[in-house]
Amino acid sequence: MVSTVIEILASLGLFLFGMLYLEEQIKSGSGRAFKRMLNSATRTNLRSLSWGIGATALFQSSSLVSLMTLSLIGAGVLTLQNGIGIIFGSNIGTTFTTWIVAIVGFKMNIKILALSIIALGGISAILVGAESRWRHYYGGMVGFGLIFLGLEGMKENFSLLAESFDIALYKNLNPYLFLVIGLILTGIIQASAAAIAIAQTALFTGLISFETAALFAIGANVGTTVTILLGALGGSPDKKRAAAVHILFNISTALIAVILLSPLTQLTFMIIPPSEPVIALAMFHTLFNIFGVLLWFFWIPKLASMLSKRFQKSPLRTTRYIHSVTPKVPLIALESLEQEITHLTQKVSEFALFCINVIPPQALKEHHAIDKLLDLSKKPLDVSYIKLYMQLQELEGEIFEYASAISLHITKKEQKRLNRLTNVATRMASASKAIKDMLGDFEILSESEIGDVQRFYHNIRYQILSSTLIFNDHLSGKSSDLSQMKKSYQKIDNSYKGTLESIASIAQHQNLSKNITTIAINDVHLTRRFTKNLYRALQELDATVKEQVPAAVESGEEPAPLL
Repeated sequence: MVSTVIEILASLGLFLFGMLYLEEQIKSGSGRAFKRMLNSATRTNLRSLSWGIGATALFQSSSLVSLMTLSLIGAGVLTLQNGIGIIFGSNIGTTFTTWIVAIVGFKMNIKILALSIIALGGISAILVGAESRWRHYYGGMVGFGLIFLGLEGMKENFSLLAESFDIALYKNLNPYLFLVIGLILTGIIQASAAAIAIAQTALFTGLISFETAALFAIGANVGTTVTILLGALGGSPDKKRAAAVHILFNISTALIAVILLSPLTQLTFMIIPPSEPVIALAMFHTLFNIFGVLLWFFWIPKLASMLSKRFQKSPLRTTRYIHSVTPKVPLIALESLEQEITHLTQKVSEFALFCINVIPPQALKEHHAIDKLLDLSKKPLDVSYIKLYMQLQELEGEIFEYASAISLHITKKEQKRLNRLTNVATRMASASKAIKDMLGDFEILSESEIGDVQRFYHNIRYQILSSTLIFNDHLSGKSSDLSQMKKSYQKIDNSYKGTLESIASIAQHQNLSKNITTIAINDVHLTRRFTKNLYRALQELDATVKEQVPAAVESGEEPAPLL
């Protein structure tokens, strides 16, 4: 008895791992195509529904399709309305797995077939090499074989379990209990297809009645909402709205299926005879999902409109000063703008440090030597670099918009100061762009095991860190003139010859990918651009301060520091 239960659990483990591995291999082999496919589903609700069905049937995972849809909605690639169509379609598409299991898994002895698929896929995946896309497709064959090997194991061991059970003892058990069991089991294993396969196996061996299996399938459908709910936590309002749609659809569909359980069962048996209970369960699963889509499909626009008023999010301010000061009072507005640009310089510095894996407070406050800081900061940081860059862009945009509004209310003398401040903002925008453009290169360089490449990567990080520290020392008043920043820029500007020799040394390695040399040349130019922009920004800020000194002296005030 114990060994049978262990073998059932092991078979379930094979089934689940097979589904996960199949999903991962197909996703790796055609991830971009998958995104393009979902992206093209933005024209009509019917088209969205069709793509949802097709993508889920292909990937054998409604959770994958729904989670990817949530991500694309959150990124603004898909509208909420068309995302709803895909989510509805995924609920029909997920029934394809139930059909495959019912027709193939229970109509023939698939153990030899499963082992053959695993053998062919596994051996072929090794032979084609790691760089070939076909390796992912052969890996998918292995996953497919594991699914059916696990299913065959469950069938065999459930049959043994049925022989040791007295079914009569369980006939009086409330079948609606299995609705809850299906929900909980799917929520735990996060795979409704696997949960329903368990019900199909138990039904095939006579452990449970058709009504019990049908209620289990209904519960499994609701259990998929757990995955989507987790995927939407902490997400954008649109992601939460899409998750709400998924939950609403699945719960309402489940309620209808439970209320109409008897008529739906009769309709199922009119299409599939009771002598084929496993296939009939697949038909029942398909029918109640189709009825759910028919119920909600024509309400998609109103549903999207209604939900757009829910989960409102207070806008996060990227600005620190200018949002609370009117541009119509130039004297105060210019001071506020200068403070905001100082805030921008801090954010750009932090962004640059994060991108070279240096924690900003560690670099800016603890005053370690540069080499020590780099040694302490070799591991990649868990930071969303693109999100940080987008926040910088938003801050830069707010600054330029505010500066444009100020220009309508100022004198020619004030316009000169405004021009210098906007020049600083432009320089900082260019500096952050230079760093952002190196992000992908840093990942490639850091993973190389070639000594010359690692030394080059260290030098690039050294130059960026050194320039950023000098820049911040000047802003905070630790350095009173621009000489150090100028020397840093000139050193990088004059180091082309030595750098090109280093790149030539890197290019001699035959085992390097061909784009490493291009990456190295590109990063030298971008590092130079980054440092140049920091230097020019400081020049503009210094000039701005000096222009304010006569007015400050005249009024008896001390000129304010840059920070």
